[in-house]
Amino acid sequence: MNRIWTLFTAGRLSYAALVPALFAFYPMFYGAWCVWNYYNDGFHTMLRSQLFFQVTELLSAYFIYQLLDKQSHKTLPALIATLGLAISTAHVVIALKEGVLWGLFWPGAHTVNGRDVMLMAGDFTCLLFFGRLLHSYRLKPRDRRQLLPWGLGVTIVLVVLYIAVLGYKPQ
Repeated sequence: MNRIWTLFTAGRLSYAALVPALFAFYPMFYGAWCVWNYYNDGFHTMLRSQLFFQVTELLSAYFIYQLLDKQSHKTLPALIATLGLAISTAHVVIALKEGVLWGLFWPGAHTVNGRDVMLMAGDFTCLLFFGRLLHSYRLKPRDRRQLLPWGLGVTIVLVVLYIAVLGYKPQ
């Protein structure tokens, strides 16, 4: 909060980054609470899955934290926005695979609850923010072609890592 206030009073606060930062707040604290409870209760079945989301959300939140300062939009490389976009895309793909929020579109498919909506709101606002940020860089086609494999590669690696190794497997 101190950083936000300091940037606000200096006139350097990026309101575009503030929105995903606020929406990322809930998933980070929800994840930390889950990790603590899973470890404390000995419920290790979900621990790996939750640690995956906790680490990737912290990385994405760190990128957003850096981008709260309007001046950093010019100095941070486009690769940071690409990685943030890849992380959020991987979270959305994993959520779709697990049927999260399907109940909004297909009644009876999955019970929609506030937790799922808030967790996905963070990823959707990050998708919009990082996508818009990448667009604002006005990259040359050659640069876009160089970033695309990075973004797709990171997304694919995260999704495969989660599904194959870390994901929740009912017993």
